[in-house]
Amino acid sequence: MLKKSREVMCKNCQTPMFKNERICPNCGTEKIRTFYRKEWLIAILVVVLLAGIGYHRKYVANKFQWDELILSYVLPEPNSTYGNIKLNSDRYLSIDVFKISKEEYKEYVDRCQAMGFGIEEKRDEYNYRAYNNEGYIISLWYNRSDKELSIHLAAPMEMETIVWPNSEIVSFIPVPKSNIGKIINEDSESFSIFVGDMSKEDYNAYVNECYEKGFSLDYYRSDKYYGGKNKEGYEIFVSYEGNNVIQIRIKKI
Repeated sequence: MLKKSREVMCKNCQTPMFKNERICPNCGTEKIRTFYRKEWLIAILVVVLLAGIGYHRKYVANKFQWDELILSYVLPEPNSTYGNIKLNSDRYLSIDVFKISKEEYKEYVDRCQAMGFGIEEKRDEYNYRAYNNEGYIISLWYNRSDKELSIHLAAPMEMETIVWPNSEIVSFIPVPKSNIGKIINEDSESFSIFVGDMSKEDYNAYVNECYEKGFSLDYYRSDKYYGGKNKEGYEIFVSYEGNNVIQIRIKKI
């Protein structure tokens, strides 16, 4: 009677095992099935391949040309040309730039400052926000884990010389010292306006006038916000937006 050929060795005790045996006759260790080894190997290769394809697509499909962005002249060009453009108009630019190191992020902030962004700036380890002399505002955020730099740029609000309204609702609030602004809305129950050429000192003086004119009920005040009600049933909100711009809102309650 022919003996079955012993083709494999036990991984634990090196005892020869028949091809169709699953348990070592000497130590009882279960043999690893070749089928499952192949399955795991194939699965690992597929995952690695897909990850490589995804990485390649991310950085090839999202390559951009900085000088093709409408507002690119306002900002320095980042070191990477890979990213995701979210907004690209003559008013707004929003882009996530890939493959940026922390050192390159810090260098980019310094280059923004060299191009004039330093007015009313706020800076910490991973965020930066500032205006330039033309009124553009930049906001930067660095994602350390993904090595991505988010760049957001907004053009200054377009304002003009305004004639202060004489409606009933507007008559309850003081007239600001500046006549440069942009009216957002005006009706019988609400009024909203942005006013330019108003410094932080002008903001403080204006909210003092609001208080003295009767908006002293349930009021609150900070270095950037003021709110209060008057006995006639109106509520006012005044905010310092930055870059010498304030917003005034009043509504009937």
